[in-house]
Order: sequence, then structure tokens, then C-alpha cells
Amino acid sequence: MLKLPHAGGRIRSRIQHRQLNRDHGYGGTFTNQILALSQMGYFSNSITAIDGLFSYASATDETVPVEQRVRSYLAANCVQCHQPGFW
Repeated sequence: MLKLPHAGGRIRSRIQHRQLNRDHGYGGTFTNQILALSQMGYFSNSITAIDGLFSYASATDETVPVEQRVRSYLAANCVQCHQPGFW
């Protein structure tokens, strides 16, 4: 839970697989974040394959259309607060 006084108390913070489906450096070794979290036991079911899972586009990846990059940015950084009735 995330506590925000101006939001009237607590709201649930949701992390989507699209945010985690990317490589991350763990002590010099790069691996997919979803697979790493699964190996550490953070999921009730073990995840062994990420084929077919979508991911958000990086805002700096010019091989991806601008619209997709903007939508990815907004989805990862803005949508959790900007909901009808939030404010």
C-alpha cells in the first residue's frame, strides 16, 4: 500500500509485468527482472519463460514509434494517480 494524505489515505500500488519485463543488472550479471524475482521466490508460481509477455518501450528507444513510447511512459508513471475520482 502507498500512503498519500492528499488522496484520502491509502491506495494500492500496482506493478505490471510490462514494467518488470526487461533486463536489469544484478551485481554485474544482467537478467530479466521477472525471471530474477521468480528465482528469488517472490511469486507463488515459478515463472520459467517470458515469451509472449509485453513490455513498456523505453522513452529513449528511437526504434519504437513515438506514440508507443509516450503511451508506455504515461502507463508506467502517470496512470496510477490520474484515474476518475482519484483527486
